[in-house]
Amino acid sequence: MSYILRPRARADLREISEYIADRNPDAGRTWLRSMVEVFELLGDYPALGHLRDDIRVGLRTYSRENYLIIFRRSGDDAVIVRIIHAARDWPKQLP
Repeated sequence: MSYILRPRARADLREISEYIADRNPDAGRTWLRSMVEVFELLGDYPALGHLRDDIRVGLRTYSRENYLIIFRRSGDDAVIVRIIHAARDWPKQLP
């Protein structure tokens, strides 16, 4: 079991961590470590989170701080699709 970061999720992770780090480098590093911990948790337990078949069949969300980790289960893996601030209209941000 593991997690896979899709290219858009990898870009989200970079953009958000850089945004936070520009204001507070320690906070940026802490946030990034926190997200990786969540990814590892989801990799170990890909059935966690809220199933969001109402948005897209098989889509799941897991929240951490003010962010939603949007993922789907693929076999024993969690495929991270996006990381989006919870205040955004996140369904419109999906590919």
